[in-house]
This record gives sequence, C-alpha cells and structure tokens, in this order.
Amino acid sequence: RASAGTAHLRVQPITNGGYRVAVSGSQSLSGDLVAMAVSSSETITIKRGENRGRTLRYTNALIEETRIAAWRGGLQSVSIRQDQLSTPGADRYALVLRAEQGGSIFAAQWLD
Repeated sequence: RASAGTAHLRVQPITNGGYRVAVSGSQSLSGDLVAMAVSSSETITIKRGENRGRTLRYTNALIEETRIAAWRGGLQSVSIRQDQLSTPGADRYALVLRAEQGGSIFAAQWLD
C-alpha cells in the first residue's frame, strides 16, 4: 500500500495478468489515475550542445503515460487490463494518482 498526501492506492494482481486498484481519498480531491510506462535503463548519446558525443545512462526513464481513469474523490475501484501495460520498451510500470492536467501527486505505487 502506498500513499502520499490524502489519497491511497491498494493494488492487487488478478488472474488475467491485469490489476484491480482500490483508490481512496478525500471527497474534496479529484484527479486522474495514470499508468507510467518506464524503462529501467536507457542509454543515449548526446547529439548537440556542450555535451555532444557523451553517452549518458538514465534510470527509470519515462516512456509513456496512459490515463486509466478519472477519480472524483472518495472510494473507487478500477481494473487495469494486461494490454494497457504493454508499451514497447517498457519493463516497469507505476501507477500515479494526480491532480488533473499533470498537477500534484496524491499517491503512487510501482506495479510488481
């Protein structure tokens, strides 16, 4: 169970490879539940600027964000299908409950 601020996520794997997520928090909050597709490690070569030619390695690089559901405060149950977690290049996923339009993060949790 992970929490931040005044909201909580409880994630349970289900038999089809997806997840069931219980979202809870203050009735006065609202936001979006977003799946963040992440690559554990990305190596890139800088092509321009003062670091041109250098190779850098990034950890937990964001590949893609997918809005899973809108949340309007209180208790809500959300199912995530396995096909919603199949972004090419991603080997990890995190769930983030945040204010609309990329605002404050209320809760976050890695999916195992």
